[in-house]
Amino acid sequence: MITNIKYIYSDTGEVEAAIVPIQAWRAVEKQLQTVPKPTTPFKASKFRGAFRKLNINVEEEIREMRDEWTRNF
Repeated sequence: MITNIKYIYSDTGEVEAAIVPIQAWRAVEKQLQTVPKPTTPFKASKFRGAFRKLNINVEEEIREMRDEWTRNF
């Protein structure tokens, strides 16, 4: 477990970056090399109409999701 991670904060107090020990970073890079690459490209058309039966207003849902991220400091 990595315990000495250092964080860099923006002027508004949000985390912008993290500094991790080089040994931890190299371990992550090594693990990423073993992740298999997808054999077929992603096709969005395969999922067309997936939300049709949910009876939701997509535009309203998107607006609500954006409002969740609005911050007033």
